[in-house]
Amino acid sequence: ECPQGTELSRGRCVKKVVCKNGMKRVGNQCICPPATRKQGNRCVPVVTMRSPATRCKNGKVNKNNRCVCPSGTVEKSGRCIKVGTSRTPKRPKNPRKDPRNMGVRHQGGR
Repeated sequence: ECPQGTELSRGRCVKKVVCKNGMKRVGNQCICPPATRKQGNRCVPVVTMRSPATRCKNGKVNKNNRCVCPSGTVEKSGRCIKVGTSRTPKRPKNPRKDPRNMGVRHQGGR
């Protein structure tokens, strides 16, 4: 016979497992039942996304029921942006064709 708060398992007395907050006992563990997942110390229903395109915003895609930025992008200020891009325009190779320099005389100019 095992002491109070314990039970016989595989010929030994082990601490009795009491599952709470919607968890079910499987062997000597508490797990969440199907269609639920553990969040904190309780089981919550899994939300199945019907249409990822309407659920995920700001360039994010559905991956394993989570909205994440697609490969080749990173999240910045809640939006997905391509890796290696910046908001400032690159300077043209020929400064004479740069619209920011229009009307400016260049050396060797006509």
